[in-house]
Amino acid sequence: MIALAEIDEDKATTALHRMFARHDGHGSGARLLAHFTGAKEATTEQLIASLPGIGNLLGVLTSAALGERGAASVPAVHAALRALPFPAREEADHWWQDESTKYRLMQALGHAGPAAAPATPTLLAVLADEEIYRDTRHQAEVTLQAIGTPETADTIAAEVRRRADLVAHGVNDESDQSNENEDRNGFGLLLDVLLGMPSAALAASREVGPALAAVRRRFGTGIRTYEEDGEILEYTVHEVELADCIDEKVAKQIAEQVER
Repeated sequence: MIALAEIDEDKATTALHRMFARHDGHGSGARLLAHFTGAKEATTEQLIASLPGIGNLLGVLTSAALGERGAASVPAVHAALRALPFPAREEADHWWQDESTKYRLMQALGHAGPAAAPATPTLLAVLADEEIYRDTRHQAEVTLQAIGTPETADTIAAEVRRRADLVAHGVNDESDQSNENEDRNGFGLLLDVLLGMPSAALAASREVGPALAAVRRRFGTGIRTYEEDGEILEYTVHEVELADCIDEKVAKQIAEQVER
């Protein structure tokens, strides 16, 4: 990686993104950061403070180094994320810097894995922010899936259920109509996040079954039927996608939740 960075920093940055997405860095983020910056004893606060003003290569390495500190770094990283503007203000002069910093902080939380579970509500707020940069929003999705705990799956599924029930119950006035439109915009994204959660988290979640039942109510005439062994069965598009994402045993457990 050191040699590649000397040849082409952009390609090294891309390679780092892919490497950290696929593998635990085992401390390589901190070691590479120390090599390129010479700062071997930086505190968590110093690393966070550096994020807005550094380039992409050091940004990836700093996020990885923060994540490698695990639970010890999560409170400070989460606090820094919450301190940034929500909703995003695109007209602000520092909008791009803010979005890049949010992205890097969420990368750090993703590298921390399950230890970053306390940040779940903030990450859901990022998903709901329609003014936020698309890559920042996508990183919130990736981070939630990297956290990957049953409790996080519960939280996401409960929000899916809430939004599905809002639509299923209809709207009464212009304010409700506006809220429904906002729910429609974020509903599919929430489902995408849920579908990408680890199968073990989905299996252990108590909220996935009720959420799928709410999705069924929301789809209404969108429910499809098919015949299997002489029996007519119903499904929605997202239930099929969910079954494709997890193994047969887990899919059966979730189906039993829906039946109950």
